[in-house]
Amino acid sequence: MTTRISKVLDKLDEVELELRKIGYWDDSLDVEAVREQAAALSAETGRSPVGSMPFEIWLQAVFFPNARKAARDTARSRIRARSA
Repeated sequence: MTTRISKVLDKLDEVELELRKIGYWDDSLDVEAVREQAAALSAETGRSPVGSMPFEIWLQAVFFPNARKAARDTARSRIRARSA
């Protein structure tokens, strides 16, 4: 994994840790259910679900998983490109 992508993932971990420290991370949150609801709302209205839930819930259930996946997918595609 590239240094830049590692730094992005490290920063995401740092922000998550800070949200935990200040009580804005819900370990009991059903992330998959929230993501399904957000996707359904987005499909129905054509708008972002960010305004339909508390910001910290959106961060935990939508933003963090998407950001981590994007970073990992980028790393994988760079590795594949180098080996091709």
